[in-house]
Amino acid sequence: MSRLTGRQLRGLRRLLGVAVVAVLLVVVFERMGGSASSTPAAGHPAPTPTGSVPSPGADDRLRGLPQGARVPEALVAPSPADSPSAVPFTGLMPQVGALFSLDSNGQPSRHFCTGSVVDSPKGDVIATAAHCVIDPGGGQQAGSKGAFDFVPGYHDGQSPYGLWAPVEVLVDPRWSGGGNPDYDIAFVVLRQVRPGAPGQSGRSLQALVGADPIGFGSADAEPGVVGAIGYPVSADRPIACLNATRPYNPNQSEFDCGGFENGSSGGPLLRGISPDTGTGTLVGVIGGYQEGGDSADVSYAAHLGPDIEALYRRAVAVS
Repeated sequence: MSRLTGRQLRGLRRLLGVAVVAVLLVVVFERMGGSASSTPAAGHPAPTPTGSVPSPGADDRLRGLPQGARVPEALVAPSPADSPSAVPFTGLMPQVGALFSLDSNGQPSRHFCTGSVVDSPKGDVIATAAHCVIDPGGGQQAGSKGAFDFVPGYHDGQSPYGLWAPVEVLVDPRWSGGGNPDYDIAFVVLRQVRPGAPGQSGRSLQALVGADPIGFGSADAEPGVVGAIGYPVSADRPIACLNATRPYNPNQSEFDCGGFENGSSGGPLLRGISPDTGTGTLVGVIGGYQEGGDSADVSYAAHLGPDIEALYRRAVAVS
């Protein structure tokens, strides 16, 4: 074979250089996801269908949550605003949901109160206000005068984690017998009646949406900053607000924040909300005096003392 000239050698080197660069570009391109259109912009995770299930071994509290969701900024701010007012959100608080009354066909018709999933061994218990589910005096189930479903993470007509029906409703006899506002809290044991997405059947409510531990006792009844969440009947999204509680009477706390209209009853007051999971310690639910208050700017909550803890133990035993 004849020897290559200097010009031919230089041409060959250029061709080899171009080939090497092309191979490197292909490798990098494949590692980045295959095409520019499928690569999310920086800081924006690729969307995931609501209700999808991460790989096995993920923290149960985070399973089924949409990627990219964020805890409402109003609940994890460094301190409350001077004159706080609730703001709507659709973020990472799926353990909070709306109670829906049912129509004549057994389908959810309108939401009337709020509830939240509390930590329990079987993961099927929510806390809400007693006046939301039991009429005092006769002890009849309320639920806007009928049956109801719990819809966790509800917003904008969507039920991403399905529908859950009550198995048992538990309230203190001092509420059911006489409507004592110091016992305006209920625990409801639930069962799934409709999944929100494939893969959700057979899993506990707590595994799907997370749960808040309950702060029983006097220490958690002390004044302190809490985040409140509720579902006003006039809106299709939950609202959130951060402020400090203050004593109303020896057995109840007061929480001042604008926007908590009818429908917010039963909404949780959470202390120490995690900016990562949206869970916090439940220290009360909106209820108590005047069934939560006669103004959208002032709410109340009964303390979670020994009698309420005993009520929770009963709920756990049922579940």
